[in-house]
Amino acid sequence: MQRRLMFVAATLTAVPLLIGVPPGEAPAAPADLRVEEVAPGVFFAEATFPPFQGSNAGFVVQDDQVVVIEGSYPGVARQLREELAARTNLPVRLLFDTHDHADHSFGNGVFAEHGAVVVAHAACAARLATRGAEKFAQQAASADATERAVLAGARFAGVALSFDEPVTIGRGERRIELRHFGRGHTRGDAVAWLPGPRVLFTGDLCVNGAHNYLGDADSESWVAVLERLQGLAPKILCPGHGARGGAELLTLQRRWLVDLRGAVAAGIEQGRDAAAIAAGLDLPWYREWTGVAAADRGENVVHVFDELTGRITPPMLTEDLGLSAGPSPSRADAGFSAPRRVVAVGVDASEAVWLQRAAPTLEVVAAANAKEALPLLSNADGLIGACSAELLDAAPQLRWVQVGSAGVERYVGLRRIADRRVTLTNAQRLYGPEIADHAVAMALALMRGLPAALANGNGPRQWSLGEGGTELAELRGRCVLIAGLGGIGREVARRVAAAGARVVATNPPGREPPPGVERVEPPSALLTLAAEADLVFICVPLTKSTEGMCDARFFAALKPGARLINVARGRCVDTSALVAALQSGRLAGAGLDVTDPEPLPPDHALWRLPQVIVTPHVAAQSAEAEERQRLLTRENLRRFAAGEQLLSVVDPAVGY
Repeated sequence: MQRRLMFVAATLTAVPLLIGVPPGEAPAAPADLRVEEVAPGVFFAEATFPPFQGSNAGFVVQDDQVVVIEGSYPGVARQLREELAARTNLPVRLLFDTHDHADHSFGNGVFAEHGAVVVAHAACAARLATRGAEKFAQQAASADATERAVLAGARFAGVALSFDEPVTIGRGERRIELRHFGRGHTRGDAVAWLPGPRVLFTGDLCVNGAHNYLGDADSESWVAVLERLQGLAPKILCPGHGARGGAELLTLQRRWLVDLRGAVAAGIEQGRDAAAIAAGLDLPWYREWTGVAAADRGENVVHVFDELTGRITPPMLTEDLGLSAGPSPSRADAGFSAPRRVVAVGVDASEAVWLQRAAPTLEVVAAANAKEALPLLSNADGLIGACSAELLDAAPQLRWVQVGSAGVERYVGLRRIADRRVTLTNAQRLYGPEIADHAVAMALALMRGLPAALANGNGPRQWSLGEGGTELAELRGRCVLIAGLGGIGREVARRVAAAGARVVATNPPGREPPPGVERVEPPSALLTLAAEADLVFICVPLTKSTEGMCDARFFAALKPGARLINVARGRCVDTSALVAALQSGRLAGAGLDVTDPEPLPPDHALWRLPQVIVTPHVAAQSAEAEERQRLLTRENLRRFAAGEQLLSVVDPAVGY
């Protein structure tokens, strides 16, 4: 979905003190900018260094306004204003930051103080809001006289307008699309794309030369982002640093990341550390491109080494999925001692080695199954992949258990977990995207009569949906009730809101609802909300309060003709009441990935109802979900060894 970005008045965040030049220090020399018109009304400004004064920038002269691309550093921003004044009298109304790094955003105030509104991707906006002003002040007070002089007279300005979906500014050949293709150089990377002249401003997703920095990067995701950018087929590419070029710059940037990752991965397999890998790194083509030997960029090797060995927290876990740390064994505890041994169930020796690279001080012992794990647990501090009373009893010094499921109703009542002597972590939110896809797919199938169509294709094969037909409906404009706004519920909400549904939800108080949810009520309001719902998604954990929540009273309160999707636990729904509601016609259809009983017996009534879709508890399955689970397990292992609080800690008192 693409939206136009409308100009609105906004209050900008600013550092209250103007940064001045310290006594005895000369003002910074003007930035060395080379400005060229790369397409009619589209200008690229290359900032050269040393001395380093900021990133490249650009601007687009539209019918009634100028859009500046990159706040850069104040020195560059000031000179860019002079260049603009020499070319047009139109006001600068929008300033776009490609990401939050200082050399791309600390010049924002130069334009903001003259009325420009700063716009960026939501993740960039969030980073600048939480740490931008503080970092600005720190850099302004640094010991580097040149940097202090560059920042002299400047104010910090944060982002006033942010976006998640693509936005369009202007029209015609100078129309600009601001687009986010995924995490790369930073989480909040976005580009400015002019599809008319096929000009692409990339920020530091692509640079021309040696100015590559991986400090906030996800190098694997960055490669995928570059591949998506190649699909735009730009004719002119304006990089974050270095001279402009064409699409070949994307190829060079991608090759550098791929070759770097490959060399580091090979070194890890050979048992070498980061320093040894960096010393032996030989990429002649990289020197030819940048003028710098790859071996001289040891900090990039260290970053990729730490990524591949799990010594950096995967941003996807904490930033994308929002997993947070909870009470668990840590160095802050009195009497804490470093763990020594973890037993991993269901993994082979190679997987155990992969895990152990994130925590080299630990011994990770592989066990094919729970039975094989039992004799290995006598001196184990941690257990991965299984949990039972028998396993807990065999491990007297156990402090931590990681399970691979999101649901933990089988474990929270176990004695040493219930009394919190053993910390339990689970896979909450990891399966949200897959389960939400599955849930919405079942809902759309029911609304569009696909069960009847499939039955027809396997039976009479007539050009209709059968006697009386199936009442078809569209999702847009319908009232969708989501019971539970955890990882799954939030993903469902995002999907159905994007389709134009009106979304209401129940959820315990305490967490802000996601965008697109119109109203959130406490779980006690379920029956009230059910009366207005056309479609209900059950996304709650199984607890004492949610078991049997969809009973005869619920179905009696439900809006006639509604449809129900259950991707939580079968016992959240009273099966007899569900069947009765379906048979009476009050419930128009049901999509069930979970049932009670489970497995569903072959002769059960639910199999025979044509308006029901049953899948065998497979909604969470995908290769992507499995990889997220591996990454969470490795990250928690690293944290356990380091004495840091673990992610996704279960509260046994509430059951999730």
